[in-house]
Amino acid sequence: MDSEFFSHLTIVVCTKDRLGSLQSLLQSCVPLVKMGNVNIVIIDSSNPRFNVQDLGFPFADPEITSKIQVFYEGPGIPRARNRALAEFEPGLVTFVDDDAILPSNFSDLVLKHFNEYPLSAGVAPRIHGMYRGFEVDNDDRFTTRVYKERVQKFFGKISHYGENFWYPETYEPVLEECEWLPGCCMTYNFRILKNLRFNTFLENGPGKSYAVGEDVDFSTRASDYGPLFLLGSIEIEHREAPGTRENRILMAKARGAFRAYLSYQKRISLFATLYHLMISFGFSLLRFIVGRPDAWSLLKENFVSLPSFLIELYRRDLKDRSIGTA
Repeated sequence: MDSEFFSHLTIVVCTKDRLGSLQSLLQSCVPLVKMGNVNIVIIDSSNPRFNVQDLGFPFADPEITSKIQVFYEGPGIPRARNRALAEFEPGLVTFVDDDAILPSNFSDLVLKHFNEYPLSAGVAPRIHGMYRGFEVDNDDRFTTRVYKERVQKFFGKISHYGENFWYPETYEPVLEECEWLPGCCMTYNFRILKNLRFNTFLENGPGKSYAVGEDVDFSTRASDYGPLFLLGSIEIEHREAPGTRENRILMAKARGAFRAYLSYQKRISLFATLYHLMISFGFSLLRFIVGRPDAWSLLKENFVSLPSFLIELYRRDLKDRSIGTA
């Protein structure tokens, strides 16, 4: 196959009121833009709005600014991503968080993959610093060791009760098929996906809680069109700027609601998910009773996840909601 079958990459960045993080990301993208095969689309929900020239050096250079487009959209990352896809004819599109840093060989390696495997639906890189704590240590207690070994089985997969973990930076295979891609940096092949779009119902999460899982939701639908891969030859930095995700109780509520949503979509087992949530709550309660460190924090999270899941199950209108395809 012609090595120029894929010769261009569009990087989409959705941002809101995080100019400092956006500057760092765009600085890392300058070498990619200068190669001539990358353009950048920014979907901004900030108030007040910004101009590319406000980013400082080197964004006063017309050679660079000509490859950057800025559009404005209301809050909601699925809506922002769909807005980006409406502004150009999609080919290879990388969705990246505004608090990530991309390596200078990012576009070369992405294009190389899709030219070698043009039927791939999507790829995602390793993430620096991820899951160092899940390496099994001989000094681990039995329950800790069992948990880490279970987590390792789910790298790149979605369990039948909706739990998922991305690959750690220490993972050895360079290319491995997976079931989902992390939202902080994921590249999709819209020559295959065509008009597949992100689920705007998940902007505020099921039940109007904080949204998680729009990346998992899109991934599972994209995988119907072609395989998804870990592209281990790339490692990015994801600094995770302060935000809503620091609120662990809100995140626990959102995870419970999203698992209920997946259950309605019949992508995970309803009974297995309920059983897992009940076991997790019971185990955290036992840890609290015997006085384990940080047991109270985990108990609070599981205490809100379980009822959040049950409440969302009660909202039968979820069955009739659109899954966001155009």
